[in-house]
Amino acid sequence: KKLLAASTSAHYGLMFVAVGSGYPGIAFLHLVAHASFKAVLFLAAGIAGERAGSYGQHLMGFARALPLVAVMTAIGALSLAGLPPLGGAWTKEAIVTAAEHGSLWVAAGVILAGALSAAYATRFQLSAFGLIERQEQEASKAKPGWAETGAIVALALLTLATSLVWVPSVREALGRAFEIELIEASLATLVLSTVAVALGVLIGILLVRRFPEIGLTGRRIGSACRT
Repeated sequence: KKLLAASTSAHYGLMFVAVGSGYPGIAFLHLVAHASFKAVLFLAAGIAGERAGSYGQHLMGFARALPLVAVMTAIGALSLAGLPPLGGAWTKEAIVTAAEHGSLWVAAGVILAGALSAAYATRFQLSAFGLIERQEQEASKAKPGWAETGAIVALALLTLATSLVWVPSVREALGRAFEIELIEASLATLVLSTVAVALGVLIGILLVRRFPEIGLTGRRIGSACRT
């Protein structure tokens, strides 16, 4: 939950970049997309924490035990990572383009932020709902009830619905309805941003495999390497 809370703060920063660049409508669209996928992830964090009896990600890995929840969580995580064609990817790319209109350095900062989002989204998904269950203590083995399962499915479907913003006709309709000025990303910026997301995903995989206990009190990459 600390990871997700810090992620929320970071994405508020991206929204402020869009507003500061003169495109508040894009900030609004990112707020909507962010609300949908982050709701999925917070609910999933609660489900995983209840099952593990702890919120330590190094104690989780419930893809086999909770396959439906794992798939629904993956939808939210991929949108947070900014992977097309999910809605979070389009709104993030729109912020990159908005920033590019003001400063290439700011645009580069947003691309870097996108790479970091991909890294911690990947880490969250593979730690909480990966295929390897890493139990180091007695788990509660609690399973989500129908209300929790139904809620996470509904939120994941809402996240998928935000992907419609990639469709030009839908995007134009939104722009007219909310009087939002929408801008198209340049091919070069889109390629650079996509490469950054891919690198972020690889970094997230590395962190889960090599340093699963990062974030625990007193645990750092250096100490993990020595052990």
